[in-house]
Order: sequence, then C-alpha cells, then structure tokens
Amino acid sequence: MSKNIAKVCGKEVPYDEGMMPNGRVILPLFNKVLIRKDDAPEKKGVIWIPPTVRDSQPVLSGTIVAVGPDVKYLLPGDYVVFSQYSGSQIKVDGQTYTAMKEEDVHVIIRSIM
Repeated sequence: MSKNIAKVCGKEVPYDEGMMPNGRVILPLFNKVLIRKDDAPEKKGVIWIPPTVRDSQPVLSGTIVAVGPDVKYLLPGDYVVFSQYSGSQIKVDGQTYTAMKEEDVHVIIRSIM
C-alpha cells in the first residue's frame, strides 16, 4: 500500500496511490471519505459474519482509498462497514467508488497484530 499526501483546502490529506485509477488522484473534500467496495468477508480477523447477516442486511464493506482534510478517525487502507444507502457512487475509468461522510461509516476493522 503506497500512501501519499496531497493538499486539499489548504490541508495535507493522505491517499492510497495504489488504489487510484490509471494514475489519477480522487480526493474527497471536507469530512468525506472515498471507499472502494469489497465483498463482505466471512471472517475478518476474529470477527465472523454469519451468512444470515451477510446475505440479508443492507450492509457493505470496503477499503478507504482517500480521506478529506476534516476527517478525524479514518485512514487510507482502513477496512470499514457502512450501509448500502450511504454516500454517492462515483465511477472513474471503470472502477466504482463510494464517497460518504465520515460519520456514515459504522465500523472500522483493523488488525492489531
């Protein structure tokens, strides 16, 4: 994961260059985060997500690609869980991203090892 720094609204913000499309940089503003959606895992670390929840609840997961200058708790590379109705879809060079407010993220899953 290659994290870089860019200036947005006069503040330095981190982004993951390896997850950006074709050399472009997509940077969210203010308290927004940019997420690349993943399939929900059956197990992430010590958290097991039962099939009844994984298949029936409108919850999605993904990896933070970039954060806006006012984001306090999330970093590029964080694996997060959010509602399927949160944020706005953005499509760049065939890759779909979700931009949403930091407070719309429900859970951060980080490895402590």
